[in-house]
Amino acid sequence: MNSDETEKPVVLDNSDSPANMVEAAVTPEEQTGTPEEQALTPEMVISLGKYRDDDYITKIGLAEAFGCTDRTLQRMVERLDIPPPMPLGKRKVWIVGKLRAWIAQAAERQEAQALKAAGLRYFS
Repeated sequence: MNSDETEKPVVLDNSDSPANMVEAAVTPEEQTGTPEEQALTPEMVISLGKYRDDDYITKIGLAEAFGCTDRTLQRMVERLDIPPPMPLGKRKVWIVGKLRAWIAQAAERQEAQALKAAGLRYFS
C-alpha cells in the first residue's frame, strides 16, 4: 500500500449479501480526551447494535463504530476492555457477538468488584 492509499474500514457480513462498507474513520484530530478518558462507554456498546452477532468487524470499522482512533482500540485491548482481534486471512477482525459477550462479562466482573468493595454480596 503506498502513501496515497489508506485502508478502508470494512465490516464483513456473513450473509450472502455484499460486505458492508464503513466509509469514514475518526481521525486523530477528531479524537478528544486523554487515553484514560477513552475507556469503553455505554455509547460504544450501543453502537454495536446495528451489527449481527455473526458479523465480522475490522479495526477501522470498530473505531468508526466506537467513534475513536485505532490507537484507542489498541489501548482498550491492552486494558482488556475488549478482546484482541483474531486473524482472518490478512486482516484482523472481531466477531461482533464475541465482542458483546466479552463486554458483558467484563461489566459483570466490575459490578461484582464494586459490590465486594462496598461490602455487599454479588449473586448471579
